[in-house]
Amino acid sequence: MHTSAGGCHYECRGFLEDRLKLTLNMEETHITHVNDGFNFLGHRIIRERGARGRMRPISSIPWEKYRRITEKLVKQLSGNYGMNKMDLVESLNRQLVGWASFYQYTDHTATIYSKVDRTVFWKLGYWMARKYKRGFRSLMRGYVRSPEKGKAKIWVL
Repeated sequence: MHTSAGGCHYECRGFLEDRLKLTLNMEETHITHVNDGFNFLGHRIIRERGARGRMRPISSIPWEKYRRITEKLVKQLSGNYGMNKMDLVESLNRQLVGWASFYQYTDHTATIYSKVDRTVFWKLGYWMARKYKRGFRSLMRGYVRSPEKGKAKIWVL
């Protein structure tokens, strides 16, 4: 929310609470300019200059949300070596699809998605190496093949 005078604060609060029936937690609510950005419902909202020079609001994935999902996935891939590898991959895929669906309308996701992909690829590889008591390179040659040219951009287990 932006305010040039104190009155806007009360107008905005009234609109959100009376019209939209949203209850604001006043301890966590603060007024900021959209150019400074703010987090709202798990998204980072900020205004930036677009390709044609016009200012436009964009949403992105907050760094804390990226950290939280990778910490959760790393924890899953840091033990539990008795689990069937396909069950583990299905569980990881469900979580990643749900997370990506939540952020499907978010701008500038490629960098964050790439970081999550890299983390899961390496942690899953080391999880499998430990499970099968093989070296990482040996495991990669035996269980993973590179994507087909022009078909996919992911490795195939």
